[in-house]
Amino acid sequence: MLFRLFALPSFLLVLAFVGLYFFGDFVPDRFSGSAVLKGLADGSRAAAPWVGAGLLLASLVLFIVSFYRLWRWRQGNSDCCFTCGGIVDQKHGRYGPYKHCLACGKNEKI
Repeated sequence: MLFRLFALPSFLLVLAFVGLYFFGDFVPDRFSGSAVLKGLADGSRAAAPWVGAGLLLASLVLFIVSFYRLWRWRQGNSDCCFTCGGIVDQKHGRYGPYKHCLACGKNEKI
């Protein structure tokens, strides 16, 4: 349940550092040798801190939302699974809205 709850924020956190390296070092090193692509290399180097900061901010916001959902569930103030009592996500599927448990994976029609 915790893995499913924190998977996306963790992925974005790792992607922020990978993006910072990719746009700040990798792309400029590959394209700086060409006179035609030198502008792309300079633009990539200038955009790298913004890309990294944006992904880091998105990761931070999603971590806060996930911790808030976990806190509400622990307090008993949120919906829980009808089978195991885990945290549920409300989703809209083909046959209408339903709840999907993050712990056991079962679905329940709303």
